[in-house]
Amino acid sequence: MRARIARGVGSSAGSGIPGTGARSRHVEVAAPEGFAGRWVTYFENGNVARDRTLNDGRPVGRSLSFHDNGAMLAEVTYDERGVLDGPQRNWNREGRLIYEANYRNGLLDGREAYWSEAGELETERFHEAGVLVDF
Repeated sequence: MRARIARGVGSSAGSGIPGTGARSRHVEVAAPEGFAGRWVTYFENGNVARDRTLNDGRPVGRSLSFHDNGAMLAEVTYDERGVLDGPQRNWNREGRLIYEANYRNGLLDGREAYWSEAGELETERFHEAGVLVDF
């Protein structure tokens, strides 16, 4: 197994969405090659950092990531092939929704929205099969 130690402000889920940075150190341990089943990693403080199901090493179904304070960070949905397929949501440390989008076959499909840290809608775009069609 490979381990990656993360420390400081940054996204534990790798989302790149502003306001989602983790503050506590955690060790991200990669699942063994070909692993199938539930895989959970933790922050140094004992709180869950990521909880997901893997099939042949790829995420399937709903994958959850958390801030070090226990608040939800991200919810991402994958199909049986490990491809983004379904809703993705990100929240800030205070639990406010800051990003929401839908994926189909790995491509943005439908509404994509960003909210400010204060909860105000900042950006709204619409996609069809990965192509931006309206904003």
